[in-house]
Amino acid sequence: MASKPQIGTGNATVINTGEEVIVSITVTNIGSETASKVFLTGATLGAARRISPQNFPMYIGNLTNEGSGSIGARFSTTGLTPGQQYLLTLRGTYEAGGTLGFVVNRYVMIPQPAPYATPRLRSHVNVLLNNATWTYTIFNDEPLGSSLHIAAFHLDIVAPTTVTGTPHGWQSESDLMTYVGWISGDAHIAPQQALGGFEIQSPTGRSESTSYSLTSWDHAANNAGPVGLDSVLSPSRAR
Repeated sequence: MASKPQIGTGNATVINTGEEVIVSITVTNIGSETASKVFLTGATLGAARRISPQNFPMYIGNLTNEGSGSIGARFSTTGLTPGQQYLLTLRGTYEAGGTLGFVVNRYVMIPQPAPYATPRLRSHVNVLLNNATWTYTIFNDEPLGSSLHIAAFHLDIVAPTTVTGTPHGWQSESDLMTYVGWISGDAHIAPQQALGGFEIQSPTGRSESTSYSLTSWDHAANNAGPVGLDSVLSPSRAR
């Protein structure tokens, strides 16, 4: 057995929705020493455009011997042919007596397109970082005429954070350490519209990608609709 951390990959799950290819893969430490503070810093699949994560680094975890963490990435289907194999390359860093880098490669097969099992909200979030202030803009990418309007934004955080901006008609809540949430009763974000002004501050000036969710409200059915899940930069944990 290797006497130092050694990062490898486990099984990969690949979904082709026809619009994007979703790859979920396990990263495992097959060495005998712990790899601390493992971060993903890059992901490519052939020459396909990466949709998510938009930015790096992304925290994987502290991996003991045989310890593992899960990575998810989404790529454009342009240039990816169903039935063909493409090289998935993951890059990252870990701590073991210093900061070390790793690169792992694995060929994955692109399956035939099929609808995603659970409907997903078409949406995305952009962030602007300036002077330890993270300002988010939410985009509803549903087509015009859709009844799905965005009613809530939940952001995972991993560092002390203060909410410093909330758009008109929205309310914020946070425990200031693990999550920030914004919700609106009636000032929802309509299809093909965007709303900014969701703002947080943190003593750290560094960022890492953390998960977020956008919850829709179906104005036709008058109940909760699909959720959009992804990651975006937020204040970084202690490094």
